[in-house]
Amino acid sequence: MALPTGHDPLKDPKIAALMASIGINSEKRKAKPKQHIAHPPINYEEYLKAENIKEWPQRLTSEGILDLSESPKIWTHDDIIEELTKNAPYGFECFDDLENYLNDFSNQLESFAFHLSSAEERPSRIPDKLFHAPRKEILDKAAEFDAVKLHHSRKKKKKDMKQTMKEAAQASRTRNINYVSFPGFRLKELTELPSQLEAPQLLNHVTDAQTFSRGFYQFWKKLFLSEASVALLQDTFWWFFLETFEHHPAAQDKIFTRIADSYIALFFSAHPDIRDKFFKEYPRCLAQCVYLAFCEAFPESTDQFTEEFVSELFSLVSEWITGVKPPVGQWKKWPWEKLCARPGEQADDNVLNIDRGVTLGLRPQSKPAKDPKKPPVKLRNGINTGLKRADSIAKQENA
Repeated sequence: MALPTGHDPLKDPKIAALMASIGINSEKRKAKPKQHIAHPPINYEEYLKAENIKEWPQRLTSEGILDLSESPKIWTHDDIIEELTKNAPYGFECFDDLENYLNDFSNQLESFAFHLSSAEERPSRIPDKLFHAPRKEILDKAAEFDAVKLHHSRKKKKKDMKQTMKEAAQASRTRNINYVSFPGFRLKELTELPSQLEAPQLLNHVTDAQTFSRGFYQFWKKLFLSEASVALLQDTFWWFFLETFEHHPAAQDKIFTRIADSYIALFFSAHPDIRDKFFKEYPRCLAQCVYLAFCEAFPESTDQFTEEFVSELFSLVSEWITGVKPPVGQWKKWPWEKLCARPGEQADDNVLNIDRGVTLGLRPQSKPAKDPKKPPVKLRNGINTGLKRADSIAKQENA
């Protein structure tokens, strides 16, 4: 049906109702005019105008207007010192006191130096690595001062023959196990071996006496000379010493606890591929180290280190490490020719005349004898006679 001319379809009631049902308003159909979007500021002045800021930089409430019209003052070193002295004073009285103290000390030093040196000029002897000593008359004069007379170094006297023999007897007792006692247990410190024996040297000597393959030898030496193995050696030595010669259950319990800790550390430090083989050889070598330590520490008591002594030591160590005792007489297969003398077969070079511990590098070297050309037997007899005489003198004094 054709609409009449000039008729607006939007004014038709039906169309208006339909548009109202779908939310279309005829008045909103008209396009809204576009709003003008301000361009962002591109310089300093436009930013201040857009933010309505009249002063920049903005000052705090307690500050005055920041005026940069004046040029900054150029300070000299003297101006800085003057300003600091004026506004940050520092008391220099302590420095004055220190200077006075040093002056007094210098005057005292000069007065003492006057008695020890002279004003005479002497050529320098420093290039010849020499020095000038004061003249004898100056030294004699200085010796009369009370401070020199009362010094502890002036009280030393020469040792007489009796004192020398007593010290020799005391030194001999340290090499006899009957005169040695356990020095005591320290929780955080290992007890040192007697006679200045070094545990790493003992372990190294026993290692060299074995016949390991070259590949296993490298792993063995690294573990056998480790800190845990050194602790095992020293604690095992003293535990067996207390068990055999000096009864001390309380100290033995403490030592055994540390032995267990050291064994755990050594066990887990060994690689699983070689762990079984290492601990198969370890009890035998550890027992050899302990026995060697007894022989080197107490060379005058080797008659007490019998076959029964070695057997008990080896059985104890083996039972600790592996849980089982070794076969009877297994210790007889040890490399005695490279290790040390067998029980009951003490060699001549392991007695008083020659310190085998020094030869093996197990303890520091002592002073050599005055006449090494004398036969060892005569030298031993002479020392034994002197020791007996020293013992008799000591008994007379004690009486």
